[in-house]
Amino acid sequence: MKPEVSVLLSAYNAERYIKKSIESVLAQSYKNFEFLIVDDGSKDRTWEIISRFRDKRIRSFKIDNSGVARAKNFLLKNAKGDWIAIIDADDIWHPLKLEIQLRYLRMHPECKMLGTFAQVIDDQGNKLHVEPKVTDWLTIQKVISQRNVFTHSSLVYDASIAERIGGYPVSMQKDYAEDYQMIKNFIKYGNAENLPVVLVEYRIALQSITSSRRFNFITTSQKIRMANHYYILARIHAFYLNNKKEALKNILKSIQYEPGLPMYYIFIAMLMIPGIQLLIQKKIMKREHFEYLQQLESPEEFLQRLKVEETQHQHPESLT
Repeated sequence: MKPEVSVLLSAYNAERYIKKSIESVLAQSYKNFEFLIVDDGSKDRTWEIISRFRDKRIRSFKIDNSGVARAKNFLLKNAKGDWIAIIDADDIWHPLKLEIQLRYLRMHPECKMLGTFAQVIDDQGNKLHVEPKVTDWLTIQKVISQRNVFTHSSLVYDASIAERIGGYPVSMQKDYAEDYQMIKNFIKYGNAENLPVVLVEYRIALQSITSSRRFNFITTSQKIRMANHYYILARIHAFYLNNKKEALKNILKSIQYEPGLPMYYIFIAMLMIPGIQLLIQKKIMKREHFEYLQQLESPEEFLQRLKVEETQHQHPESLT
């Protein structure tokens, strides 16, 4: 039977966390998927760990180190599913992730890319905060040119559109930018949304950067995750908790990790100019269509509501 979904995982020197990532995919309640894993020339025990898994849905590959984008494109070329689901080698899926997203996509054929909220965790697995995301397509179109509003490990997207745009661009100067650019290329051909439910644990390594030597050993991908982590915290404190001091402290940490992004300096200017913060706060709250501190549904509650909506969608006469 042809798999409906191709799950893709590319790994480089991922021995510390990849076992949990793979296990979280194999534990999905939804079963009709293939699982493609590539070791992109790792120098640690990554391939040894991958090779221990004997699940028939796994197809694993070991290639010479080619970089993030080329490794992902290698997997895309080998994928057989109608949908592509992405997981990074240090992230973890909730067991209901694929089931929830596939049910939603079947009910909303106009949606071709679907992400979710993410629970940020540290290198020990401790929960830090939930990353709220812009959810609706109309708003995503307005803000996607300014910032990436998707957690990559949460995405499920149409394989045919990914093929049409040539997958992930390989000419980006920074390793992390290929995800963002691919998304911007993709949504020229299909709608994209985020579900307001936490289905991914997104890992960041909370490392001190007081030591320049230690900082130099942090990968580019880790640096951008850290920068994004502190930027999200700054936004939460500025727009939802009205704590300017904490917002400023966190945005300065973002700049330490990724000093070249203009939006961080614009954010500081916004904090410093009286009245501007309040105006932007009102705009943000209206535009993003959610209140961060509201109680989110659990995945189980979300799935149950989705099943009810699915029944009503199939039998609209029951509503009259």
